[in-house]
Amino acid sequence: MLLFLQERILNNLSLEMETTSNRLDFVQKRVAMVMKKAGIKGQIMLILFLVVLFIILFVLVFLT
Repeated sequence: MLLFLQERILNNLSLEMETTSNRLDFVQKRVAMVMKKAGIKGQIMLILFLVVLFIILFVLVFLT
């Protein structure tokens, strides 16, 4: 009985990992496509935006 439950749990985990892997592949392909369309200028702007956002959130969380 215990062996059957462990096997079922492992099968469920395997299925969830496969699903997550497929989703991650999809997201990585979409990000690559967006980065190609954005070009180098768009990439730099995105990085700057994320850095500014990080600084703002850091200030709000730790300094207020």
